[in-house]
Amino acid sequence: MGYALLVLFLFLCVPSLATGSSKPLPSVYIQLDFKLPWSELCLLETYVKTKLSEMLIQDNGTTIMVSQIYFNNFDENCQNRGKNMGEASLLFYVLKPGGNYDGRR
Repeated sequence: MGYALLVLFLFLCVPSLATGSSKPLPSVYIQLDFKLPWSELCLLETYVKTKLSEMLIQDNGTTIMVSQIYFNNFDENCQNRGKNMGEASLLFYVLKPGGNYDGRR
């Protein structure tokens, strides 16, 4: 049981070690649950990003650019646009203006 908890901890807290990626993944995602299926949300990617960028504000009071919003699970759920009828639960994070999410430039 202790070993299983350690493995779970590594996957959750140290994703770069677990996946072998060269830079760490964001530690915080924002989840938006929709009352519409993925098949409909897939058609609204640009609209949703535009509306999010209008609502989100950076620490310095400026709005977030559309290019700073990254949908984490959009592509995998929209590969077969007409087939995924489950309610959409979108995960996203916001990149820094330079394109980074980990504070390094």
